[in-house]
Amino acid sequence: MLLKGDELIVDVRLRDECRAILAKPRGPLRGSLGAEVFRGCSLIVAVGDRVSASMVEAGVEPDVAIVDMMEKREKVDLPALLLGRRVIETGNPAGTITREAWRSVKDAIASAIGGERVTVLVDGEEDLLGFPAVILSPTDAAVVYGQPGRGAVVVRVDEGRRAEAVELLERCFEPCGHQGGLEC
Repeated sequence: MLLKGDELIVDVRLRDECRAILAKPRGPLRGSLGAEVFRGCSLIVAVGDRVSASMVEAGVEPDVAIVDMMEKREKVDLPALLLGRRVIETGNPAGTITREAWRSVKDAIASAIGGERVTVLVDGEEDLLGFPAVILSPTDAAVVYGQPGRGAVVVRVDEGRRAEAVELLERCFEPCGHQGGLEC
C-alpha cells in the first residue's frame, strides 16, 4: 500500500515493466489547447513545460503549472506569466514520485482551489506528477500533460479517473529511498 487517504506514505519508483503501460494516453489527444477545451472545468492543472507554455500561448492560464524548466533534456525558459505568481519548489528525481513532490502538488491544488495561481517548480523531473494531479484534483478538473510527438492529453477528473490513477500507482510503482526500499 503506497497511499493512506490522499497522502503518499513512501517515496516510489516506476517499475521498468510499466513504462509501456504509462506511455498510453489516458485521455483524448489535442493538437491545440484553446479555451474551448476547458469549458466547465473546475480547475486546470498543466503537467510539463511544453504543455504549460502551449496553454499560455493559446490564451489559457493553468491554475497550477508543474514544470522542471527542461524539455527533451534541454533547458527552457517558461513564459513570464507562469513564473510571475506563487512558486513552490520541490525535488523529484527522474522515474520517481517523492512524498515532498506529492505534498507540493497537493499544496498547489489547495491554493488554486482558493483562487491563487501556482507554479510547482521541480528540481528533477515532473513527468510522473500527473498521478498526484489526478488523484488530488477536484471533480471536473482538467489535468493536461504532453504526449511526445503527438500532442497533449486532457484528463477530465472524476471518480473513475481517480480510481484508475490509484490502481496504476499501486501496480506500477514500488517503494524506494531511505524508507528501506530500493534505491531511487
